[in-house]
Amino acid sequence: MKTEKLYAKTMATMVQFEKNTSDQLPANSRQFAETLFDSVRKWHKSDVCAVLYTTSELPETVQVVQDRNSTPVLHKTGLREWELLLGGNSTVVLKKNDGHLISKDYTSWVFIPVLAKKKVAAAVIMARAGGRMGSAEEEAGLVLSQFFTTALKRIRKTNKRFRTYGDDIRQQVLLEAQASAGLQSVDFPGLARAVDYGSGTGSDFSIVYRPSADSLIACVGDITAVVHERQKAFVFMNAILDYLSGMPLDALQILMKMNESLVRRRSEWYISAVLARYLPQDHHIEIAGGGNVGALHFSHADMNLREYTFGVAAGVDSDAEFFMSKIPVQTGDIVCLYTDGVYCARKRNGDPFGKSDLADTVRKHYFLGADDLARKILEVLREKEDPSVDGDDRTVQVLKIE
Repeated sequence: MKTEKLYAKTMATMVQFEKNTSDQLPANSRQFAETLFDSVRKWHKSDVCAVLYTTSELPETVQVVQDRNSTPVLHKTGLREWELLLGGNSTVVLKKNDGHLISKDYTSWVFIPVLAKKKVAAAVIMARAGGRMGSAEEEAGLVLSQFFTTALKRIRKTNKRFRTYGDDIRQQVLLEAQASAGLQSVDFPGLARAVDYGSGTGSDFSIVYRPSADSLIACVGDITAVVHERQKAFVFMNAILDYLSGMPLDALQILMKMNESLVRRRSEWYISAVLARYLPQDHHIEIAGGGNVGALHFSHADMNLREYTFGVAAGVDSDAEFFMSKIPVQTGDIVCLYTDGVYCARKRNGDPFGKSDLADTVRKHYFLGADDLARKILEVLREKEDPSVDGDDRTVQVLKIE
């Protein structure tokens, strides 16, 4: 091909690439490879193009984009093998075709690598059926290699900026969903909540329902799910507990129905939750839970304290077994529900804050009202924790029987 004509074709290729990416940037390796292919496929009327690429999900599997309506360009599609056969070269290589890598229908070919962090991220193979490529094609290939490498760097930088912005928006929506879950709380004598969501994890929730004037259902929990699914899980928990709290179900039945609903969903949500159902006229409180949450009951009459731990989280297994404790209570008794961000916090000496530390705090400050006691638990935790260790969401609900 004459140098002037090749120069014009090369410029047209770059213009086509810019046009292809002006409205929408390639979001992944496949889209980038397809954009490359569409831009260079008409470099010359007798040339046929193929693009090699790998993905982050399958880095060992080399994939190819090529025109299915013409004779396939490549015999072998292993990018690593190409690099070895070409001496690991990261510059344009011009080859007379011996039929080993490229179909014998083509007389010559040029290898145009696209680099990312000094490694071949993709490669354009231009094969010519009529005539042979020469030094002019090699120089044009160098120009295209530099152009595509620079373009890939720009595209990745822009996509990263958009992903970061998108992540920030999703995180903000998640935290708003988390806050809205707490808005379901209602006033009940002796009930208080204290939270520390400064970690920005967006996994804990605290919900209270009052089905009647003389009944209470309280729940704290921790959602295990990817970020964009977690906000859906907050909505789900609000809806399912709102519905079940109005039914004549005990704490165990509510938890089991919640588990059934979670298992039926296709999304993988695992919810650690502890439920307390209190009927003052019966002088009993029901506690049921699953997963990495906890509860304790402090008896004012004998100053004894009992801790409650639970097994599998809701949503893991349709046949999971959950258990309920029905506890007699009287004036002055304290029931505390909490998530693992409380008892798994790391102290300065390296030990976890632990359930025993939480129990000691309740024993020492049992005379406080519910509001003050809930705040005191988190205050003591913050005094003892190692500030250099990343924390987790922390939720505490305290019910002091009046």
